[in-house]
Amino acid sequence: MHHFPKLLSSQIGFDVAQTMLEGFEHHYRVFREAAARETSLRSR
Repeated sequence: MHHFPKLLSSQIGFDVAQTMLEGFEHHYRVFREAAARETSLRSR
């Protein structure tokens, strides 16, 4: 079992992870908005 290091050893690695997380959050928000629109259209 690998343990996550207590201190990050690479700023680049952290930046990559942060960018991936921001991209996921953006696309998840877009998906949720589209799903909400679809739900409201179907309930009319």
